[in-house]
Amino acid sequence: MEDIIGMINDMGISVAEEAPDEDTLMMSDHSADESAAEEAVAALAAVESDVGRTTDPVRMYMREMGTVELLTREGEIEIAKRIEEGTREVMSSGLFAWCRRVYPRRLRCHSG
Repeated sequence: MEDIIGMINDMGISVAEEAPDEDTLMMSDHSADESAAEEAVAALAAVESDVGRTTDPVRMYMREMGTVELLTREGEIEIAKRIEEGTREVMSSGLFAWCRRVYPRRLRCHSG
């Protein structure tokens, strides 16, 4: 048993006979925890820089969206005009009338 405790202590893990109370834990030195966290962040950054891309879907999406140019006001107006023109074409074509006869319940709100 002493050998196992010695091995654990050699790894930098403290072994106690009893669990410390809350006050003792609050007063203990957290510098080891902070340095371990800093090392983990540095290692993660190194891995991401080596790979160049992450496998996190949210990060991948945000990175891709950062490369896409946003619409200008004029661009939005142009797209809206094209949508309205396409809607007029569908409404004036025989296709909409045919769909209204075949699917009357689904297209009731669109009938004029």
